[in-house]
Amino acid sequence: MNELVQELCGCERENLTCTSTTSQYADVSVSLKLKPYAIVGKMSTECCGEPVIALRPCGSGSCQCEITITQTVCVRIPIEYGTEADIGETKTNCKKNCGCGDGGTSIPCR
Repeated sequence: MNELVQELCGCERENLTCTSTTSQYADVSVSLKLKPYAIVGKMSTECCGEPVIALRPCGSGSCQCEITITQTVCVRIPIEYGTEADIGETKTNCKKNCGCGDGGTSIPCR
């Protein structure tokens, strides 16, 4: 840079560089394919309390003894839930520069 231009710009001889910052809006997207799964583990059962026995009365004719037994049980069913994701290609769509970098006060151009 010649000395006359340096003086007009207010530049000092030792500082012959300058910095500039620019910004750009961009929409960035990626597709994901989600594959949910559920895995049932080993089930277990535990009796809770005593069984209840109900006798059915005999009808006419040949009498047979019929009972109903009812037991409350606790069934534990471990299930693992999850999702696997296949990540697709990333895509970018650059936008017009409408104040990007001004602290977010401008509305982006579409």
